[in-house]
Amino acid sequence: MQKSLSVFTLFSCLLVMACSGDGSSDSPAVPPPPALPAPPPPPPEPTVFDVPQSAWLVFTEGDDIAASAAPSASLECDDSAIPVTTTVLGDGRIVINPEQLLPTSAVCTVFAGGSSIETFEVSPPLSGEQVVYDRDDLSLLGPLPDDVYTTSDPTTQTGLRLAITVPTDIPFPEQDFLTSSIEDANFADGWSPTGITSVSLSGEIDPETLPSTPTETIDPLSTIAWFDITPGAPTEGERIPFKVEQRVLENPFAPGDGERLSLIPSGRLQPGGVYALVVSNRILDSQGAPLLPSEAFQESLSEDGAQGSTSNVAAVRDVALSTLDAINRNAAIPYDSNDVALVLRMSIRSGDVLTADLEQLAVLGRERPLPQFTLQSIGGSTVDGVAALVRGQIDVADYLNPQNVNRFNRDSLGNIVAAGSKPLDVVIALPEISATFGPPPVIAYLSGSPGNAEDLLQFGAIRGLDGISPVDAGYAIAAVTLSDPVDLINVNEDIPMITGPAGPLSGRAVSELQNVSEALEFLRWLKAQQSFDVFPSGGDGAPDFDTSWIGYFGVSAGANRGMLGLSYTTDVDAALLTVGGLRTTERTEFSGFGLSDQTLEGFVGRGSRLTPNTVGAIAPLSEISLDAGSPINHVPRHFQDQIDLGTSKRASLLITEGIVDTIAPNDGTRAVASAYGDGVVRHVPIIQDPVIVLEEGPVNLTG
Repeated sequence: MQKSLSVFTLFSCLLVMACSGDGSSDSPAVPPPPALPAPPPPPPEPTVFDVPQSAWLVFTEGDDIAASAAPSASLECDDSAIPVTTTVLGDGRIVINPEQLLPTSAVCTVFAGGSSIETFEVSPPLSGEQVVYDRDDLSLLGPLPDDVYTTSDPTTQTGLRLAITVPTDIPFPEQDFLTSSIEDANFADGWSPTGITSVSLSGEIDPETLPSTPTETIDPLSTIAWFDITPGAPTEGERIPFKVEQRVLENPFAPGDGERLSLIPSGRLQPGGVYALVVSNRILDSQGAPLLPSEAFQESLSEDGAQGSTSNVAAVRDVALSTLDAINRNAAIPYDSNDVALVLRMSIRSGDVLTADLEQLAVLGRERPLPQFTLQSIGGSTVDGVAALVRGQIDVADYLNPQNVNRFNRDSLGNIVAAGSKPLDVVIALPEISATFGPPPVIAYLSGSPGNAEDLLQFGAIRGLDGISPVDAGYAIAAVTLSDPVDLINVNEDIPMITGPAGPLSGRAVSELQNVSEALEFLRWLKAQQSFDVFPSGGDGAPDFDTSWIGYFGVSAGANRGMLGLSYTTDVDAALLTVGGLRTTERTEFSGFGLSDQTLEGFVGRGSRLTPNTVGAIAPLSEISLDAGSPINHVPRHFQDQIDLGTSKRASLLITEGIVDTIAPNDGTRAVASAYGDGVVRHVPIIQDPVIVLEEGPVNLTG
């Protein structure tokens, strides 16, 4: 009889899924099923919050990421991979640059070497401010400089010429001022070597996200960067240090444009050089949102921009992308179009034309007959140590055009020719000590502006830390009143403007060069006075001072004229130049005169469409007109790029800056000091404020 399966046996078979044909269960035991995998760990909690969308992620080698693991760094945001570029800097910092804006409110994790390094949360959606830039909007002039406003010209040294478009819909007199300035500028074959740049923004930005010192601007992480991209130059790829100033201007008649950045190089941009400015979107506005490019600039960089909806869009795209390529050939951290709010390229004008007029004036002055001195009086002085004050006049050449004093008088070939002569007041202070020790050495003194020869009494009375004044030390002092004290700011009640007495801004450069030519004739006359003998009255047979050594002391405008003129004379042995280094628009912004916030608000507060964007652009535009009279463009002639004067001897220099000076910004003095040449002017101890553009170290004062 066949055996039947019991209920128990059947149940057992079902459990093990295997039985013998007779219901026995003697087959090998089946292992139990594998354990279920453990649930994944929860995602890392963020440890850093409100990270800006545009942030570069910076870590320290060794502490955060091993150097060997840096190339493997990756980024995930809400489980989606974000492409990155990783750079290891020379100081050990590791920079991870996301190749797109980070998604708002996302939780992101950085991985390297198979491990998570840091988890952070991106800031929530914010509407950021923008750079104001649109080359199709003819009511906007800025930002400047910008090579979009150049055109090819094979007749110039640079192969370029400026072609700036005059803003439209601007009423008189602003329209006339801008038109004359732009017409002046469009003769130039590039932008000013002073490099002053203005960038306007749609609103307020966080100053903590800007570099606060020139030293910070050359850090690879600076949110604004200035590069030398001159092809083949030894300096190609170098960063340019500069100062950043925020300025807020409001115009109710042209809303949506309220803040601008004034960017001022710490030195001179090389004539003929090419430079690039990058304003990154890592600058944040007051709400913490990235600074955005304008819609017009975004269009230019987009794929659609390649089609060039307008010629200006295409021009902006060509300049911006080629400039980024030039930067990235040498940049420690490469930029892409997702990193930038603005890219500007600026080609600097050639240098020879900037010095040509003063070189010609210096030659004309040396070829003229020696100025004649007319004695007017010999009198006493209330200044201790002064034996007598000698007053008189010398005659010098007047090179200004009688029909237009904003222009030089020129012949049919364009050469400067004297239009006549003019008298200059001269005052000479003779020290009491000279009677004992023989003829004293003489110091030529040029005052600030406004000022005159009588100011030498103040200089003669200045006593140093040892209580000794120049006359106490036995120096004679000779001072001159130049024909135009050149108060560069001509303000009337209707509209303040930086202009000449009756004409365009370039007239100020012409007037300043006339002043320098007069100073050079004065120095030439002084050097020739080996036999000057009028004191006591009628003379005593002995020279009143010794001209075998001549010093020069210039303050403010007097220092500027020394910086301008001493490169073109051998009549001075040593010079002390105090608070010089004029960059006109920087000085006027700094001092509160002329191109100050108040003046600019005077421009825009009259119902015009002259927006702060355009007003800010007046500074770099004006520097082009002022270049020929700017010391920074002449001092390279002093030691390194000399003109032929029969000898390489030039005055030794001591340059000093003001302490808490309210008129002359110290960085203007420093920039001009650096322009004398690498290592020529050194920053001497004791150093209270390091100057990045000057070498430090002891010097031997000679002369």
